Amino acid sequence: MLMTKILFCDVDGTLTGTVSGATFKSNPRDVLVLPGVENALAHYAKEGYLIIGISNEGGVGAGHKKLEAAFEEKQYTCLLLPQLDAIYFCPDFAGQILCRADRDTATEVQVESGKYSSFRKPGAGMIEYCLFLYGSDVGKCWMVGDRPEDEKAAEAMGINFIAADVWRGKFTAV
Repeated sequence: MLMTKILFCDVDGTLTGTVSGATFKSNPRDVLVLPGVENALAHYAKEGYLIIGISNEGGVGAGHKKLEAAFEEKQYTCLLLPQLDAIYFCPDFAGQILCRADRDTATEVQVESGKYSSFRKPGAGMIEYCLFLYGSDVGKCWMVGDRPEDEKAAEAMGINFIAADVWRGKFTAV
């Protein structure tokens, strides 16, 4: 059986920053694609990787933004980066809720209670769910991230990890 190769990408700080220059996105369109990202994603797509964004969305859990705004932001990110199949994110601090957004849809994912570990990174629930959903194994996957919790989530699932700045640097034009 042919297994899907997956490139898991943290979103904020790895794929995107803010147009406004603020630390956190101030509105759903305050999304800036970081240098090197488009070339990197194009390379991995050409190599046959399914590309999935995974993100904690603590702003929702902390009450700084509504879930609808997070959905709109993730959908806009998918429009800016068409190689992304979807973005999965966890909007609650307890790590119990999993959401999915792509260019056309945005929804809370219905999962069997207790089947996956915490969806909030450093928990590996988002990765675990996607490995099952897309039919992949850890040996065919990579995780790119900019924070310790990204690396810990990859480590918890036994997935190869590369730091976002190193990854983007390989594809940034000189």
